[in-house]
Amino acid sequence: MMKRIASLPNVTTSEQELIDFILENPQRFLTLKPKEIADKAFVSLSTVYRLVDKLELNGVSDLQDVITAHLLDIKHEAIIEDFDYPLLANQSIDAMNQNMRTLYQRTIQNTSDMIDSIALEAITDALIHAQEISIYAASANVYLAENFKFQMLEIGVNVHVFTEDYMQRLRAANSNDQEVAIVVSFGGRSTTMQAVMDILKANNVTTVLLTSKHTNRLSTLADHVLTLSSFEDHSDKISSYVTRLSILYLFDMLYSAYFIRKYNQNIKFKRSSYKKMNPKEKE
Repeated sequence: MMKRIASLPNVTTSEQELIDFILENPQRFLTLKPKEIADKAFVSLSTVYRLVDKLELNGVSDLQDVITAHLLDIKHEAIIEDFDYPLLANQSIDAMNQNMRTLYQRTIQNTSDMIDSIALEAITDALIHAQEISIYAASANVYLAENFKFQMLEIGVNVHVFTEDYMQRLRAANSNDQEVAIVVSFGGRSTTMQAVMDILKANNVTTVLLTSKHTNRLSTLADHVLTLSSFEDHSDKISSYVTRLSILYLFDMLYSAYFIRKYNQNIKFKRSSYKKMNPKEKE
C-alpha cells in the first residue's frame, strides 16, 4: 500500500502535498484526526477524504491501519547495512536467520517493483509465438536457466540452454527471426555474451536480457530488459544471495506469465504427462 500511495497516478497538487506529508511523517499521521491531518499538511479536509477515496479505502482510520501494519513490518525487519556482507562473524543462528529473511524479502520486493507489466506482456507474446526459445547463461546462472527449462518442459515447451562459449556462439549464429533468446548477464561485461548478443541482433532474433539496473552494452542492444535487483557488488560479497534470488524470481515470472495464457490447457497437460509417467499410481 505504501508503494501504491507513493505512485498514485493523476493526483492534484494538494493531494501530492498530503501524500508527501504521510510518507515523511507516518508515525505522526497515525496520531492525528482528519481535520488535524488537513491542518498539518496544509490542505483542505476534502483533499484528505478525496485521497482516501482514490486509495479505495473506507475512511481515514483504514488508511491509518494500513500504515500501522507497514510500520510493524519494518520494525520486525533486521537492519542490513551492507548487502554484500549481510552476515557478521560469530553471529547467532537466530540473527543470521533474521538477516537472511530480510535480505530475501527486500530482494523480492525490489525485483517485483522494477517489473514493467507491459514489457512482461510483450515478452510473453514473443515466447508464445517463438519457434525456438534459447537461453544463454554462465556460471551459477546456468542452474537457474535449467530450472526454467524444466518448468517449461512440464507444459510441453522445449527450451534450450547453452553454456559453453563455442556452443553459445554457434547456436546464436544459427538462429533466426522466428526465435527468442534469453540472455542472463548481471553486468554485461562478459565478452562471450557481448559477442552472442551481436550475433543475435545481426540475425534479427528477439532478445530478452536479465541484467542489473545499470545501463551496459547488452541492455542497449536488447529488445526487452528485465531488471535484476542490484544491491550487490558483482564480485566482492559473501555470496550472490540477491542476484541469484532475483534471477529465479524473474524466471518464475516468465514461466507464470506463459502458463496463465493457457491455464486450463497447461494444467491438463501436466496432469496427463504425470499419469503417463506413473501409470500404476491410483487416482
